[in-house]
Amino acid sequence: MLFFDGILWVAREIAEAARLEQEAEDGRLREQLRELYQRLEAGQITETAFDEQERVLLDRLDQLEGANAAEEPSDEEAQDEGDDQDEGEDQDEEDQDDQDDDQDDDQDDDDQDDDDDQDSDAEDEDQSEQLTGA
Repeated sequence: MLFFDGILWVAREIAEAARLEQEAEDGRLREQLRELYQRLEAGQITETAFDEQERVLLDRLDQLEGANAAEEPSDEEAQDEGDDQDEGEDQDEEDQDDQDDDQDDDQDDDDQDDDDDQDSDAEDEDQSEQLTGA
């Protein structure tokens, strides 16, 4: 068991070091972009040179962000994984709610039938009284 804990610890340390390196590179690239914009505004480089250098920097940033997205599940993905585990429980609850609703509907139907029967009996009595003159 300790052997696996050690391997897990090493893997976590490597992952953390890689994450920190990516964050540092991200910061360096953003700083280079800022400097590139300043050089363009100051007239130190041409639009063409700016466009070429900017494209290279932005492509590298996209690669880093893509790598980060592939390594770490987003909040939505993490939530989806939790939802998948709860889905069976949710379905059971929905099924129980549907059964409860069906029982309530059946009870309402029975109550309505009883009311109809009582109304029908009362009408029959009224008609009998009218016919007998009582």
